[in-house]
Amino acid sequence: MKNRHAGALAAALVVLLAAAGCAARPEAESTPADAWQHAAQSALEDALRTTGIPGGAITVTHGDATWTGVAGLADVATGREVTADDRFSFRSITKSYTVTAILQLVDEGRLSLDDPVSKYVDGVPEGDRITLRELARMRSGLPNYSATPAFQDALRIDLTRDWTDAEILQAAFSEPNDFAPDARYEYSNTNTILLGEVLQKVTGRPWYEVVQESILTPRGLSTTTYPDSDPIPSPLAEPYQGGGEGQDPELLPAIPANSLSAAGGFAGTIRDLGRWARILGTGELLDEATAAQRTSDAALSPTTDDPNSPFYDAYGMGMGEIDGWIGHTGNGLGYQALAMYDPATGDSVAIVMNGTGDDHDAPAHLLQKLLPALG
Repeated sequence: MKNRHAGALAAALVVLLAAAGCAARPEAESTPADAWQHAAQSALEDALRTTGIPGGAITVTHGDATWTGVAGLADVATGREVTADDRFSFRSITKSYTVTAILQLVDEGRLSLDDPVSKYVDGVPEGDRITLRELARMRSGLPNYSATPAFQDALRIDLTRDWTDAEILQAAFSEPNDFAPDARYEYSNTNTILLGEVLQKVTGRPWYEVVQESILTPRGLSTTTYPDSDPIPSPLAEPYQGGGEGQDPELLPAIPANSLSAAGGFAGTIRDLGRWARILGTGELLDEATAAQRTSDAALSPTTDDPNSPFYDAYGMGMGEIDGWIGHTGNGLGYQALAMYDPATGDSVAIVMNGTGDDHDAPAHLLQKLLPALG
């Protein structure tokens, strides 16, 4: 989820959906750190210090080695430190799972990316002209539900209320479309909510059950869950709003996963996210040709058309590109995350943080700081 506008915390809690001094240390079970591991740990610590976010974790696979580092606090009130077993919300990285499940159905011949969304979901404005491909590429023109007055007004009344996908889509469709289908790129959470609805229409099961069966269980991603209306399972890294360097973070209310649904509802551990970064980046769950489409030159759109876009050089089908690395990021209401893979080297990086703040792309900036050390 994305927000590029600073402001008072009360307002930021709503708008963030539209889009700490702490001790740092490596996990005790980690191997002795060499230069790139030291660089990763240092980059994580620096990011937490400058943003005022209480804690975070990073997993890096470089060559034949995989290393995990943690830093800071999972719970400021109790002083409990972050561990590699803590659960964090993945926020918009959820989109990459949803689109992968859609592409698996493409490989099975159960749908086509060129199908109009109206074939599966009724009531979508211009749904007979918007294709599943355009939804996956963020080129539908549908307004971002989490930025609509209807959704934000509801959150001002009750930030922790439960949502159905139908209610989310009603908020989105209460506003006119932003542009004609495929006219340009604009990051919209509505697109992936609709793809979740498509998964349910085709399979007869909720989108998260489809992802569980086709992705999470086969790949042993056992800590990755969709809490729906329940709390994220323990041990939990609590969500905070970072106030910047030297400022105390503020604990945020826990919003239900169903307010984000297929666009941002997953949570899990840093190790599961690290494994997902490689699974996503290699395309191992898809036919080779299908996987190649996700970040092909034809699929990638420059993100400059959308000033509120998350930090990507370009965005494909449920995946973005940063300095040649491919994957996804997530941000919103107390959590930030990143899962990226380098096709040139086979390296991967995953990052989780239990805070949001003025830097809405902190994990991406951390990745860029780390890249020289990875060669």
